[in-house]
Amino acid sequence: MWLAYEPWLDKNADVAKRFQLAIQRSGSWANRHPKESAAILSKYTKLSADTLATMTRSSYGEHPLDIADVQPVIDVAVKYGSLPPMKADDLIWRQPNT
Repeated sequence: MWLAYEPWLDKNADVAKRFQLAIQRSGSWANRHPKESAAILSKYTKLSADTLATMTRSSYGEHPLDIADVQPVIDVAVKYGSLPPMKADDLIWRQPNT
């Protein structure tokens, strides 16, 4: 998850959109290139090739975020005191129409 203050987003919508696209494209690439992405992961985590070949790795979402999937996670965090009450929809930035 990436976070930014709304005033920054309001002033830098083009940068935020390009960043979002770069993250989405890199995740898509990693999903389609597990061996190549494992080499990168090994470099930064120091995990062995054997470990990476046998472990379950995350896949990166390539579909739009569904608010209905986020709210239950927030609700559990609120229940256990990790977050104050909030609506997931208030946390998601939508690029203004330009």
